[in-house]
Amino acid sequence: MNIAIPIDSISDRKPLGSSRLPPPPTRTIAPGDRLPPARRTHTPSSDEESGAEEGGDDPRMLLPDASRASRRPPTLRTPKMHVPAYAAQVLVAGTRVLVATHHHLRCFDVARHVDVPIWVGDTKEMGVRDARVTALEFRAGSAGSVVWAGTKEGHLIELAMDSGEVTGTKFGVHVGVVTHIFRHRTAMISVDESGKVLVFEPTTASGSEVPSLTYTAPRVYRIAEKQEFVKLIG
Repeated sequence: MNIAIPIDSISDRKPLGSSRLPPPPTRTIAPGDRLPPARRTHTPSSDEESGAEEGGDDPRMLLPDASRASRRPPTLRTPKMHVPAYAAQVLVAGTRVLVATHHHLRCFDVARHVDVPIWVGDTKEMGVRDARVTALEFRAGSAGSVVWAGTKEGHLIELAMDSGEVTGTKFGVHVGVVTHIFRHRTAMISVDESGKVLVFEPTTASGSEVPSLTYTAPRVYRIAEKQEFVKLIG
């Protein structure tokens, strides 16, 4: 069976493949003509907005609420608790602050009156004339209510933090300036500039669980003299 194909129909077909396409259409706006309408920006659909809220990607939700923020400058009360540099010893227990300067001792309560001390003491009234306080530490087992003070003359004084009342003394127990007083568990340790170390540790014979300047006999140790830095680790 023979099929005849017209030659004219084959010659009218457009070539395919590497043929060049016509350029895209252009728009010419003459002077005075109106501009075309602006293109609309893409707005997320309701599904996309709900997805952003659930994912927490909106940076506005991460900012703090400043609608009720106060823009007034802060007002701070300047305390008048004077502590001389290089010449004072300071102890802090809760709201109580004990400041020892030379032979004067002042105890402040920052919860009540920062400017006025609750009590003022003097080593002369404690039975030690012209003694200078050089070290302070809370007594072991006192929870910050009893303080041991060392002096330049080598004395140790125990006093109450609340009232300043002297509860114990040991005069001349050190031969030089008491430079450090440490608290370790149930023991108290004092060090002077000559290298003498006293360890006050309660024993079963003393009948007390806390060291006492009156009833506890100290053990004596020796270290190098004139130590500028001493620290108890353990």
